[in-house]
Amino acid sequence: MEMVTKLSLRRLYLMAGIGILFWGGLGVRLGIIQLSHRERYVQRAQDQQQREIVLRPKRGMILDRNLRVLAANLGVDSFGIHPSKSDVLHVDQLRQLAQHIAIMTGQSADRLLVKLTNPSTFSWLARRVDPDTGARIRDLYATLPLKKRMQVLREVLRSYPFGPVAGQVLGFTNIDGKGLVGLELAYDRMLTGSPGFSIVQVDAAGRQYSRIDEDYHPPTHGADLVLTIDAACQAIAEEALREAVEQHQAKGGMIILVQPSTGDVLAMASEPSYDPNHHDAFPTAGQKLRPITDTYEPGSTFKLVTATAALESGRFKPEDEIFCNNGAITVAGRTIHDHERFGTLTFQGVIEHSSNVGTIKIAQQLGNRRFYESARALGVGSTTGIDLPGEARGVLLNPTAWSATSLPTMAIGYGVSVTALQLLMAYTTVANDGLLMEPHVVKAIIDSTGSFRVVQPRVIRRAMSPKTARTLTGIFRGVVVNGTGKNAAVLGYDVAGKTGTAWKAKTNGRGYTKNYMSSFIGFFPAETPQIAALIVVDEPTIGYYGAQVSAPAFRKMMERIVNLPKSPVTTPPKQTGDRPLYQAVLRPAPRETVTTAQAFDLSASLRHGLMSAIDPEIRPLWTQSKTDGLPGNTVRIPSVIGFSLRQAVSRLAQEGIEAKVKGKGLVVRQIPAPGTLIVPGDWCLLECRPIDTIALISSSPRESSWTP
Repeated sequence: MEMVTKLSLRRLYLMAGIGILFWGGLGVRLGIIQLSHRERYVQRAQDQQQREIVLRPKRGMILDRNLRVLAANLGVDSFGIHPSKSDVLHVDQLRQLAQHIAIMTGQSADRLLVKLTNPSTFSWLARRVDPDTGARIRDLYATLPLKKRMQVLREVLRSYPFGPVAGQVLGFTNIDGKGLVGLELAYDRMLTGSPGFSIVQVDAAGRQYSRIDEDYHPPTHGADLVLTIDAACQAIAEEALREAVEQHQAKGGMIILVQPSTGDVLAMASEPSYDPNHHDAFPTAGQKLRPITDTYEPGSTFKLVTATAALESGRFKPEDEIFCNNGAITVAGRTIHDHERFGTLTFQGVIEHSSNVGTIKIAQQLGNRRFYESARALGVGSTTGIDLPGEARGVLLNPTAWSATSLPTMAIGYGVSVTALQLLMAYTTVANDGLLMEPHVVKAIIDSTGSFRVVQPRVIRRAMSPKTARTLTGIFRGVVVNGTGKNAAVLGYDVAGKTGTAWKAKTNGRGYTKNYMSSFIGFFPAETPQIAALIVVDEPTIGYYGAQVSAPAFRKMMERIVNLPKSPVTTPPKQTGDRPLYQAVLRPAPRETVTTAQAFDLSASLRHGLMSAIDPEIRPLWTQSKTDGLPGNTVRIPSVIGFSLRQAVSRLAQEGIEAKVKGKGLVVRQIPAPGTLIVPGDWCLLECRPIDTIALISSSPRESSWTP
């Protein structure tokens, strides 16, 4: 019994010793963990229990000078499929799914099938689709056995409410929101802003359940840009250019409108163009903003340089007579002709009638150096400094590299190349008392705090004396009254300008083709210039003189611009008796035209920061449409985009049109499109979305602080 007791005690002591060693070792280990490795284990715990969430900034909006939204952000859906080795559908079912999504999105069904049958990686099936397509794909997802593998992510799509209007100036972004072209590229960093981050708590399943406020760092949203562009002028200019190109069956064209006193670009475009909302559907050539990227030999519009050099030298006056050799002159064995056989013309008559012979004889009396200095002073051979990417310099050789024919050919616009913007800015010096301005398209920059910086006009240099500018204004007014620019005359106003018709240089060798660049440059009104404009039509095949092709397009464009409710031309027209002459050319407004104040409660829109997606001023005036085959009591569907649902239904009811509604909030889309002719009693589908507020920086879109 005693032996048993001693054995039991030894075992007890052994077990106690082992326990003491175990728990002692465990305590030591815990002490080491707590004291020596604490930070490591705290970090591991945080990694398991917390997640860092990147907070993406909102890309800044782009607005025109009257605060119309030109580029904004829309919330859209993207659809993907997670990797999984289970819940895999039969290949026939996957093929059917791929075909459904392909039909909805325009993708390749075969490529989608590859994504669906790959169980190892996450794949996007459709990104940033429109709301209609998104709703259909959601419905499709809900019926699938593999819906647990499907993911729907809310993303942001860059949207351009006016489609192709100013598309080449605005540019576009890629699918990740990075600017690729135009202003979106030039101001990408400013528009993008800076991302923030937030630390959130997650449970064992990875679900978020709270945010750690001290680790919350909000993003810095991108700045908004307010442009010098007037969207109404831009739309009119684009339509005028497109009509000229189509009417004369031309290859393309360019157009620019600038305020001479400030350098504000009111409109700029080229043909062919494109819609930045669907840039992939257009040739890349349409993305080029040709007025700043392409150079050309300007022809007679370059005679401004010769005229400026002559007047600045003091050796010529408008009334001086010049013998034009009956229309031909030979220089270094090369004969240059006029378009007419002119005898003796005054200096002013040489410019008015665009005499090549008279211009060459003037330049020969001036000499190489004076001509070159005048061209440089007007900005030829230098970039204008516009805040857009891709501007070309043009070509103006130093006189040391000139041949015997260089001065005579340059005097009439050959042997020198310019961009359209460069040449127009040279003409704005005449309209601006001799001061050359730097053109710009950004008028103000608004940061994420709401503060803004106005871009002030910048004078580059004095290019000519005020006296020379006034004399040239009279000469260029004579071009429109008496000379080649008669087709550019605008009823009720004086116009000053110059026509140009130039052969195009060969691209693969020396010499010229038989294709033409037809142009007109003018400023308007001549006595108080508020708009300077250039129109170039590239390779017209029906008519080719600038007087026939470009001058009429200038007139039509200006007649529309002066009648805009917010026209940049504030000078009243000349009058006959008590009736303004311009009333004779006013077009009746469409029945559906409404003011912005009618479309929205203006105070509410400013209070909530809401801007209309569509402004009636921007829609081109409706042309007369043929109604053959339709009943005589047809009506044109009014635009109700941007209206509240109640206002939209009421407006359609006035025309006897029934409204069918999808969604709530403001109308963002209507089918049929505005302007469609239908019979009263038909219906119109309205798509509505909730109001998405946009921050503005002023209480009135007409505040004086926006005008430098």
